[in-house]
Amino acid sequence: MSTTTAHRPSGHAVLGAFLALVTFASGVTLFAMRVTHAPGEAGWAMFPSSGLGLALFAIGLSYAIRDRWQEARKIGIATAVLGCLAVLAEIWSLSVASPTPFSLAWLWAPSLQSRAVVGLAGLGLLLAEERTTSRLRLALLCVSGAIVTFIPANLALALALDFPEWVIGGSFAALALAPAEQRLLVAEFSDNLALSLRCAGAAAAGLGLLLLAWNAERRAGYPWPRWLPPVTLLLGIWLSIAIAGALWAQEESTRIRLAPDAVPGASTPLPEMALAFGVATAGLLTVALWQTRRAAEAAEQARLANRQLQDEIDERRQVQTMLAEREARLRLVLEQVPAIVWTTDRDLRFTSASGAGLSALGMDDSSLLGKAVVSIAEDDAERAFLLERYQLALAGTPQEFELSYGGRDYTLRLEPLRDLAGEVAGVIGIALDITERTQMESQLRHLALHDPLTGLPNRAYLLQHLARLADTGGDAPRSTRPFALLLLDLDGFKQVNDTFGHPAGDRLLVEVSHRLSRSLRSSDLVARLGGDEFVIVAQGADERAALALAERIARELERPIRIDGHAATIRPSTGIAIGEPGHFDPDTLLRDADIALYRAKALGRGRAVVFEPSMYRETVTRARLEAQLREAFEQEQLSLRFRPVVELASGRLFGFGTEIGWESAGSRIVPAEEIVPLAEDAGIVVPITRWALREAIDWLAEAGARLPAMPALVLELASSEQIRPELADELDRLLGGAGIPPERLILALHGPALSTATAGGIETLQTLQARGVPLFAGGYELAGAPLALLTGLPVSGITIAPALVSALDEGPLVPAIVRALVRLAEELGIATLAQGVSTREQCAALARFGCRLAQGELFGPTADSAAALALAQDVEHRNLIGPLPLVQPD
Repeated sequence: MSTTTAHRPSGHAVLGAFLALVTFASGVTLFAMRVTHAPGEAGWAMFPSSGLGLALFAIGLSYAIRDRWQEARKIGIATAVLGCLAVLAEIWSLSVASPTPFSLAWLWAPSLQSRAVVGLAGLGLLLAEERTTSRLRLALLCVSGAIVTFIPANLALALALDFPEWVIGGSFAALALAPAEQRLLVAEFSDNLALSLRCAGAAAAGLGLLLLAWNAERRAGYPWPRWLPPVTLLLGIWLSIAIAGALWAQEESTRIRLAPDAVPGASTPLPEMALAFGVATAGLLTVALWQTRRAAEAAEQARLANRQLQDEIDERRQVQTMLAEREARLRLVLEQVPAIVWTTDRDLRFTSASGAGLSALGMDDSSLLGKAVVSIAEDDAERAFLLERYQLALAGTPQEFELSYGGRDYTLRLEPLRDLAGEVAGVIGIALDITERTQMESQLRHLALHDPLTGLPNRAYLLQHLARLADTGGDAPRSTRPFALLLLDLDGFKQVNDTFGHPAGDRLLVEVSHRLSRSLRSSDLVARLGGDEFVIVAQGADERAALALAERIARELERPIRIDGHAATIRPSTGIAIGEPGHFDPDTLLRDADIALYRAKALGRGRAVVFEPSMYRETVTRARLEAQLREAFEQEQLSLRFRPVVELASGRLFGFGTEIGWESAGSRIVPAEEIVPLAEDAGIVVPITRWALREAIDWLAEAGARLPAMPALVLELASSEQIRPELADELDRLLGGAGIPPERLILALHGPALSTATAGGIETLQTLQARGVPLFAGGYELAGAPLALLTGLPVSGITIAPALVSALDEGPLVPAIVRALVRLAEELGIATLAQGVSTREQCAALARFGCRLAQGELFGPTADSAAALALAQDVEHRNLIGPLPLVQPD
C-alpha cells in the first residue's frame, strides 16, 4: 500500500497567492466596469487596459509562485507591451481632452499612472528569477516593485484627503496649473470606486514583485532581504513628505477660501514637525531593519557554521563506525578464512599472530609470540630463503611469493611495518592457504594432459614430451640413442563399437590401454590420440627393436577381450617412425608415423610398417590425385566404362560389367581399382556411388527402350561406405522411376565392402536381396571372413578375382581353388563370375570347371555407353538369346 506525503505550502507561496488573487480580482472588476459603463461617461474606468493588464500580471505572478518561470516571463512580456501601448494611447487621449497641447497635469492623471503601473509591473515580472545574486537585476526588480507600490499608495492617500492637492508634488503643481487643468484632474479623481480598485490591484502587484525579489534572495542563500532597509527608508521619507505636503496644502486652501476682508490666521509649524518626525522615524526604522538584517546574517552564518561543524562531527562518527565495522569484519574474516596475519620487529621476532589458518598448523595466537622467523623454517634452504625475503621487506620492498609449509601451500605477502614517525619498525605479513587451489590446479593440469577415459597421456602431453626430446638447448642430460614412435590403430574396433555399442567400445579401449602399459618399460611412453589411435614412444629403440615391440604388442592385443559376455578380437595396424633426440620435428615425426600407418592398412591391416622417405613422396602424390579426383568429379569429367560379360556355356552376351573411368591431369588413366580408395580418402565415395548408380540405370533404361531383351549390368561396390542405410530406398526409387526390373542390376561386393561392413550395412544388403537386387560376393581368396556371411546373407553369385584367373596355368594349386569355389557355388545354387579372363586357355579351363559367367579382355575392351549399346544391338541382330536367370527357382 503506497502513501503520498502532503507538502504544506510555504509562507511565501501563501502570501504570493493572496496578492495574485487581489490583483486578479481588481483587474477583472475594472475590466467588467469598463465593459458595462454607460456610453458618453468619462473617467479612468472607461479604459479597460488597466484591468486587463492587472489580470495578466496576476496570472504571471501565479506561474512564478509555482516556479514555472518560462510561462511567467512570456506573460511579463505581454503585460509590459500592453502597458506601453496603453500609456501611448492615454497620452493621445489626454492631449485631445486637455486645453493645452501639453500639461503638467498629465503627470498626476490617475489614468496615465495606471497604464504606467501596468507596464512597470510587466517589466518587473520579466526581471524576476527563481534565485539571483545579481545586484543590478535585484535593484531593478525592487525599484519596479517600489514604484508600482508607491504610485497607488500616493493615489489612495490623495483620495483619502479628498484629492485636490494630490499629495506628493500635487500641492506645488496645483499652483502652476491653470483652472481648466485643475478641473481636468478633479474629474480624474471623481470615480472613487474605480480608483480604489486600481490602487488595491496595483499595490498588490507591487508587493508581489517585492515578494518575488525576497524569494529570489532567500533561495540564493540570503537570510534577510537586502532591499528592505532602503525601500523602507524611501517609503518613510515619501510618507513624511506626503503628510507634510497634505497639511501644508490644506492650510493654503483654507487661507485662499477666506473672505477678502478676513484676517488670515497665523501659520502653524505642524507640516514641518510632521516632516521632521516622519523622516526621523523612517531613519530609525531603517537603522533597526539594517541591524536586524546584520543580526540575521550573523545568525545564519553561525547556523551554517554549526551545521558544518555538526556535519563534520557526524562524518567523523560515521568514519569511526565504519572503522569499527571494518575492524569487526576483518576480525571475522581472519577467524573464518584460512589466512594468517602476523607482525615482527626489526629482529624478525613475532610480535603478533592471528587467523584461522593457525589451527591447520596446530598453532594458536600465542604459539609464535617471541619466536624468531628463521626458527620455524623446516630446512636450511627454506631458512635462507625466508631470511632474504624478510630483509628485503625491512628495506622497504614488498615481497610476494608462495611457500609450502606443514604439508600445506600458502601465498605470502610481506610489507614494511612503519611507526608513527614513518620509520620501518618491522614487517607485517599475511599468508593465504591455497592448498585447495593448488590441488585443483594440479587436477586441471592432469585433465588437460591426460585422456579422461583411459587415464593415459593425451596429444598435448605427447607433444610436450616430443618437444623435450627435440629441444637442443636444454641443460638436462639426454640420451643420444634413437627412439621409435609407434602409431597404432585398432583394426576391428569399429565393428565392436557398432555391434555392442559405445559403452562396450569404451571398455575395450580401457583394456587395450592396460595391456599396452603392461607391455612397455617404465622409460617408454604410451598416449591416446583419440578414437582408437594410440602412440608409443620407445626410448633407445631402432628400427629392428621397434618392429619387435610392435609384434609383441600385436600378440598381447590379439588375446580375446571379454566384452558383455562376448569375446572380441582385435589386431593393431602400426606405423613406425624413428627419431634422433635433438634432430627431429615433433609434427613431422607424427606425420611420418601416420603415413607408415596408412601404408600398413593398405597392405592388408594388422601389419607394422616402418616409414621410408619414398612413402612421403607417394603420400604427396596421392594427395594430389585426391584433389584432382575431387575436381574431376565436380566438373563432371568422370565416365562410366562398360566391359562385356558372356555366358561360357553358350558364348552369348549376358550383359556388361561397369567401372569408373578417369584420366588424371597428367594424362594418366587411373585404374578403376584405385579410384574407390582415392574417393574414400577424399571423402567423396558416397557422391560418386550415387552418380554411378544414376548413370547405370539411365543406360539400362535406354537399352530397354532400344533392345528387345535388356542386358544386365554388374556394378562393383568395394567400400563399406558405399553400403549405406539409404542405398536400398535410393535404388527402389531409381529403378521404379525408370521401369527397370531389379534383377537387371547386379551389385558385386568385394572383400573390403563385406569384411568391414557394419551391422547396418549387412541389414541394408539383406533388404536389397529381399527386394530382388542380385548380390555377388567376392574376395574369398584374400580372407575367409566373407564366407561366414553366406549363412546370413543369401547371395546370388560369387566372383573369382583376376589374381586367381591369371594364375590358372601356373600350377595345380590355383586350379584346385577355383574348382572348389565353382563347386561351392553349384552346391549353393548360385552363379560364378570369373573376372580378368585374357586368354582362351583360361576361358576353356573355367568352362571345364563349370563357371557360368566370364569377363575380361578376351571378350572385348572397355567401351563407353554408346559403344556398349551398339555392341548389344549388334548381338541382337545375330539372334543371340538373352541372359539366363541368375537365381534358380526352388
